[in-house]
Amino acid sequence: MRTFSTVLLACSLAAQAQLRVPQQFSEIAAAIRAARPGDEIWVTTRPGGYAPIVIDKPLTILGVGSESETPIIFGTTGPAIDVRLATDELVIIGRIDAYSPSATAAPAVTILGGRVIFEDAELRQIIAGAPANALTVSDADLVLLRSRVESSAGAGLCARNSHVVALHAWFFAGNSSLAPAIDLVNSTLHGSEVFGSGSEGVTQVAGAPALAVDAQSRAWLTHSMLRGGFGMPGAPALANQASAPAEFMECQLAGGFNLSGGGSAPPSSGAVNLAAPLLGAAQPPALYRTFGSLHLGGGTGFTLRASTGTPALLLWSDSLVRVYNHPLLAQPTRMPTTAGVLVVGGGTFSVVVNVPNVTALLGRALWIHGVAGTALPLAVAPLMGGVVRA
Repeated sequence: MRTFSTVLLACSLAAQAQLRVPQQFSEIAAAIRAARPGDEIWVTTRPGGYAPIVIDKPLTILGVGSESETPIIFGTTGPAIDVRLATDELVIIGRIDAYSPSATAAPAVTILGGRVIFEDAELRQIIAGAPANALTVSDADLVLLRSRVESSAGAGLCARNSHVVALHAWFFAGNSSLAPAIDLVNSTLHGSEVFGSGSEGVTQVAGAPALAVDAQSRAWLTHSMLRGGFGMPGAPALANQASAPAEFMECQLAGGFNLSGGGSAPPSSGAVNLAAPLLGAAQPPALYRTFGSLHLGGGTGFTLRASTGTPALLLWSDSLVRVYNHPLLAQPTRMPTTAGVLVVGGGTFSVVVNVPNVTALLGRALWIHGVAGTALPLAVAPLMGGVVRA
């Protein structure tokens, strides 16, 4: 593997207000009401956590604290985080956990519209009872970086009419209500280093798949693992109802164990390509309890994983537009508004990005894009990057 180094060029440094919780506002909700579109809200960990929030404007909300502590938002009778955005509005949430202990079948997080990026987050529906997903997203673009999505009573992620990107992400479905870890309806999933586990059929019922793809959906995964739930019978890791194959590169799919007759379910049902010419991505650290990977004065490696000899291109940007389907690209991608070329390489290679020690970069995002291929359409890598921290 070849390694390149580069220095992050100066990006847009237009002034944005920074609001502090609880130093200036006792609750995150109060800071959101006071914030202007584009502002940053920095949240410090405190005992007892924070009350539920509704996000209805473009903001960046970032948790601060020690490596072992994370600000937590608790749902009560509804979701902990409820995001409602116009089509092109962007919200970034980093190192903020959302728990829904509600017995009223409320997800931990709901998203309707816009573009939402979670980095280093844990989103959990933690009451076993009435079916409730951990994360429900509709008519939106969603990115999950180094995050865990888990339900005790439903699907981990339920996507409707949405585009989802996942990098170093974990999805778990609850066992009290059989559901897939990832449920796609008229949606797309594009990811690298994803783990998914479907519900287990612990009471003489069938298990559930890790990934359920309906007839209008598509999925592309690299370097990932999916496991169907055990039961009577066990479930395949993938249940694809679409005519187009679900595409995988260097992935492991395992069917769930059949409790009734022994053996395991097949790894997949429906159309599948296990050796697709995709483009994988990796960004250390892979663990999600790290307060981000981009820091002032520090370097971070970004890796593209293409087939040997396949030419590839890495670009960086500090802003994104909505998911864009282009006939020259094999997967939907979040196009940069402006971009700079980091390096041209081939096969598997890495680039190290050094972030200048400039205070004005705190809270700003850096995104890394990759494309590769020898013929059209070109393969696109899942989005990499995140928010710059101290």
